[in-house]
Order: sequence, then C-alpha cells, then structure tokens
Amino acid sequence: MSPLYEDEASLSVERRIADRAAALDGCLFEKFPLWRHSRQTQIEGQFRKEWSGRLVKLVEVKDRKHRIGEYETLIIDEEKLKTGLVWASLCREPFHVIIQWENCCGSVEVTKERFREWRSAKGGREDRGDAHDIDVVKHIPCRLFRILWKGWVYA
Repeated sequence: MSPLYEDEASLSVERRIADRAAALDGCLFEKFPLWRHSRQTQIEGQFRKEWSGRLVKLVEVKDRKHRIGEYETLIIDEEKLKTGLVWASLCREPFHVIIQWENCCGSVEVTKERFREWRSAKGGREDRGDAHDIDVVKHIPCRLFRILWKGWVYA
C-alpha cells in the first residue's frame, strides 16, 4: 500500500472489484505477498484461484475515475506489467489486467506478444505534483478489454 495515495477505502474498492470478477469465474481472489516491481516501490499482487485452491490466473486490479472510451488507451506502469508477466511465466498461468471504469469493468490478458506491441511512453498522473507518478507506461487499447459487467462494482 502506498502511504501517500492508497488507503483502506481505495483498497476496499479494489477488493470488491476483484471479488466480483472472481465470482464470475467461480473463483476466489487472494493477495500475493509484497514483491518489488521497481527500485522505488513495492506492490501487492493479486491472484485468482479456484475453490479447490489451484492457481488459475494472476491479475492486477485498478479503479479509474473516468468512463471507458474517454481515452483510446489505458495507461499502466510498464514495470507492473513486466512483473506480472514474470510471475505468470513462473506460475504457468495467464496474467490479466482488470479495470473498473465509471461505466463498466473490463479485463484484458497481458501476453509477451501484446506487451511488445503496446506503445511505451513516458506518462502518468500530473495532478498530484509527485515526480514518482511519471514513469514509463504502456498504452493498452481500450477496444481490447472484454467487458465483464456494465456499471459500477456496487451496482
């Protein structure tokens, strides 16, 4: 948890998104322990597993404060995707990014091939005035996301 920007409320929203997405597949979500994804930060990963306890998918869950379609692409930290791909390779399971927008929730599988195809650029948030918010990001085309549900996670 980033002490500057993540709090119990934001983590609760991400957990609710994860739980609802898992329920669609008849699975459970559990947190991975902390792992280092770059020199500056650590992240908590999440993985999806079946009721039997077998790992079936690794995921990164995000909440965005705009509607899908407002931007052509979703930007996400490149290092986060690299780390997810490493874990997916080690676990021999797929890696997905799940995004809850204001109007829907979508999922996209991250593969090595797609990672190479997606545009990299310097980017990120500038509204908080934090230099760590700007880094190399990947641009994932929003058209690639499979819509899991319409509306907000609480709907």
